[in-house]
Amino acid sequence: MPSSTSRVDIEGQVQTAPVDLSELASVRAFADQMVQRLDRLDLLINNAGIMACPLARVGPGWESQFGVNHMGHFALTQGLLPLLRRTDRPRVVCRSSGAHKRSDIRWDDIGYDRSPYDKWQAYGQAKTANALFANALSRRLRDDGGRAFAVHPGGIFTPLRHLPTEEMIGVAGRGRATQRDGQTRVQDPGAGVRHDTVGCDIGTARRHTRGLLRGLRHRRADRPHQPDGALPGRRRPRRQRRVRRAAVGDQ
Repeated sequence: MPSSTSRVDIEGQVQTAPVDLSELASVRAFADQMVQRLDRLDLLINNAGIMACPLARVGPGWESQFGVNHMGHFALTQGLLPLLRRTDRPRVVCRSSGAHKRSDIRWDDIGYDRSPYDKWQAYGQAKTANALFANALSRRLRDDGGRAFAVHPGGIFTPLRHLPTEEMIGVAGRGRATQRDGQTRVQDPGAGVRHDTVGCDIGTARRHTRGLLRGLRHRRADRPHQPDGALPGRRRPRRQRRVRRAAVGDQ
């Protein structure tokens, strides 16, 4: 059997339909269309989203990252729930992120109406909402044999026009990126190790960032008391550990 299968050899059809997660009317129209067209829904993957954007308002005035990443998918799943309940053992996957550790739900000011906007904190809040939503949805689908999961897909260097490359490198490496004299420097916050990349080339930056992460893993191996994923010399706060357990859904 060949190692890869051509797409033309796969039976079935792929159909597309537009939906704008920032507009509830668009979400409702899409969900209604799917309920009328389909007789069941085996798998729903809530994958679309935005990351670390400048402050913007969507829908009835939601902060855009919370509105698109969480509220849009919440409304979409709610609209498709009749299909999920008609399906034997349906599955829902909500794409969260390890960035949920950056923020809990800011119940006193979810939309940054009264406090300064922090784009990465806002992204973390939205990812926390994704994880908690998957956990709650899994419990509600249980009687129908369904399950819901929140996943962290890992870091990738997707070109995002509103984020400088060096900032993405710093976030992916859990470090701090600065640029000087044509070089991007990624600073390891745990041990002061510096990795230089000339000209901010993505391929080179990726290799250096992987080296930085390998270094973190080696240093963690020397400190067995540290939880997986913690930076050297730092323990994950209890709230973050609780959210991480919630993110995997019901076991």
